[in-house]
Amino acid sequence: MMKTLKHILKSFLTLLLMFCILLTTMNICIIMFLHSDMTLENQSFCWQYYIIDGIEEYKKEAENHTYYVVHTWTDGDSIFKPYVTMYIACRNEDKKALSDLAAKIEEIAVMADKTFGGKPSQIEKRFVERNSRIEIAINKPASSAFTFISKADKSLYGSEMR
Repeated sequence: MMKTLKHILKSFLTLLLMFCILLTTMNICIIMFLHSDMTLENQSFCWQYYIIDGIEEYKKEAENHTYYVVHTWTDGDSIFKPYVTMYIACRNEDKKALSDLAAKIEEIAVMADKTFGGKPSQIEKRFVERNSRIEIAINKPASSAFTFISKADKSLYGSEMR
């Protein structure tokens, strides 16, 4: 009787240990997958997802570009950074095409300010030579940035993604 009880307990503990190992492995895999998805190179959302309607000519010109969009949120009441920063980056070997694209994205940010109101965006543009990439940081006041992105999401959600 005692041997059977020990055997059952040992089997139960072995199964419990195997379950814990499996669960830990799955968690590690999920974390690695999510981490790899958060890098700029893997953020390949279509640019229209974040941009307001009415830029058809820009959309046509954009077909030959690959866009990466990353957005970070900050608390609107924060004393340190009361702005939300949206990073829009694109990769292309042609520097002139990148500069033109950056100018158009700036126009869109200004147009968004007029459409959704609030304080104007602060736009910072930098060319990253190493990766042939232009990054444009659009700093919107936290109060109006959520409105901007949520309205853009509602109007453009479901448009073709790359």
